[in-house]
Amino acid sequence: MKKTNSFLQHQIYWTIILVLFVFVLGIQYGYSQNTKIFGFIKDNTGIPSAGATIVVKGTNNGSVSYFDGNYSISIPASEIDTNPSLCKGDQNQGF
Repeated sequence: MKKTNSFLQHQIYWTIILVLFVFVLGIQYGYSQNTKIFGFIKDNTGIPSAGATIVVKGTNNGSVSYFDGNYSISIPASEIDTNPSLCKGDQNQGF
């Protein structure tokens, strides 16, 4: 009878370990969701701005616009802001 009790405890132990492992994987997956943002930057005259820096506020995550003014940046979904800003040179400009 002790063997059955020991087997049942062993089975419960591994079931709890498995449930915790799946739970932790689910949390990791939820927080690792990235969103790719695409955009186009131009100056006041409508000419594409090559080399403009795009930075996520409060982080070091950034990108630079291409020669045609297009850019893409991959950011965590939790970092999406409703008021992004563009930093060109030493000026911050809303867009």
